[in-house]
Amino acid sequence: MRERILDAALTVLQQEGPEGMSIRKIAERVNVSHMSLYSYFDNQAAIIKALRERGFEQMQALCDASLRRAQSGDALTQVRESLNQFIELSHTHPRLYQLAWRRWADDSSFRVNSQNLAKVLKHFSELIQLCVERGQCIEREPTLAAVMAFSIVNGTLILYHNVAPISQTDRAQLETETIEAAITYLTRSEQDGGD
Repeated sequence: MRERILDAALTVLQQEGPEGMSIRKIAERVNVSHMSLYSYFDNQAAIIKALRERGFEQMQALCDASLRRAQSGDALTQVRESLNQFIELSHTHPRLYQLAWRRWADDSSFRVNSQNLAKVLKHFSELIQLCVERGQCIEREPTLAAVMAFSIVNGTLILYHNVAPISQTDRAQLETETIEAAITYLTRSEQDGGD
């Protein structure tokens, strides 16, 4: 039943955004009384927290698979694919993406969980360390490089999803340039002159 409630909450979130979520709307989707939801979750904030956690668990599984592929294959390709996964998520589930990274109003249930963010950055750090060891990336401190590469892509996504809507053509171009900027940062030193 908890999973059904979370599935219903995700549907409401995707259709109406976090502002449109309510216990009653979720209960309608599950076809139960709104009071019965309180047997499974204390309140709406608990549902949002569980929904976020489930999303990050799925993301962690993708990260683990990516790291396994990087250990036996091309690590830089996995960096690129991991960065592209954030872009894909922002397209396929824009409101879930916003829920993962954005804070609404003063409601603490919408704050980014720093432990989840740390896990994502650890994943990128491990991939970058493999790239450095294999000579695919220049020597940089992997954690700082992970923060920078992640910020280049995720910061851009946050801006155009939340602040400055742009055309689909411009968005595709911006995404391509953003990924290339992150990869260039990881693979070229200032002495290279950007060649």
